[in-house]
Amino acid sequence: MRWIAQARSFGATLDRLPQALMLVVPGRPIRVWYANAAARQRFSEPGPLRLRQDLLLVGDDATALHGALRRAGTAIAAHRERIDLPGADGVAGLQLHVEALDFGASADLPVSQVVLIEAHAPLPDTVPLERLCREFGLTPGEAGAAVRLLATGSLEQIARDTGRSIHTVRTQIKGAMVKTGTHSQAALVGLVSRRLSA
Repeated sequence: MRWIAQARSFGATLDRLPQALMLVVPGRPIRVWYANAAARQRFSEPGPLRLRQDLLLVGDDATALHGALRRAGTAIAAHRERIDLPGADGVAGLQLHVEALDFGASADLPVSQVVLIEAHAPLPDTVPLERLCREFGLTPGEAGAAVRLLATGSLEQIARDTGRSIHTVRTQIKGAMVKTGTHSQAALVGLVSRRLSA
């Protein structure tokens, strides 16, 4: 009972985090033992990952994720690895950090071994970021926020993906708009799109 109370407290703490986190039991299919509020919201829509009831559904290429989960599930010591899941049909891909956890549960519990999956939007290529910084005098944070706005179209999603506050993201976007001479987010996205495709 004490362990269950600790798990509930742990879950309540995870729900407050802006980053999408899931605790999964390795295997096929992937069973989700716990998904925090950010993960439940983010993966309720179509994309490379989808939560349905207590299962984690993976898009067409699940090989990398299943391999990472298998390695984490058999690791003797803490194991952490990064994998990239491509998006499809205009849906942005994901960068996942898969980490084995010593959960402290007794071996006879069905969740004695869980793996943490932390999801991020893929990091933008640094060359376009450097080009935007050099050409317009943007800070790396402003350039990264502008590129992520192009990829996600949502300040709230940028905040969730990066773990920043919405206030910080708004400040970075406003700074990018001032420095690029654009007067709306749509104009900033159009400018960034043209510069990245040039």
